[in-house]
Amino acid sequence: MGSDIYMYQEKQIDDEWKVVNNNNKFFRYDMNITRNPELFGYLAGIRIPHPQARTMRGMPDNASSQVKSLRLSTTEYPQSWISLIEIREAILTLTITGGTHDNSGVIYGLNEILEKMIKGLESDKYVRFIFWFD
Repeated sequence: MGSDIYMYQEKQIDDEWKVVNNNNKFFRYDMNITRNPELFGYLAGIRIPHPQARTMRGMPDNASSQVKSLRLSTTEYPQSWISLIEIREAILTLTITGGTHDNSGVIYGLNEILEKMIKGLESDKYVRFIFWFD
């Protein structure tokens, strides 16, 4: 489990979550995140266990219909999500508290998500990333 990650960026618009792509249109847009076992371990506790692994949250009840339909058409592995704010907090926390665990792979992966996110939404608190593994 967990060789590939499928990640979709959503933005809340008028109390409804929508998938966004680089043209700010709303349809399928997999962010094409690199295979990164350290990131997978941090996001979901799979591949390479991480001492601060996040708990899988499942598909949000208010996820966009686009993501829900995509999820149904792929594998049955668990899904979860992380907000833009949580990614920024994680980078800061993992950089500062490092401890005895090497967090460089996780920090690299989280920064990759930020680099690939839709430009212009970097300061938006209503942005999240829904993901699952295949």
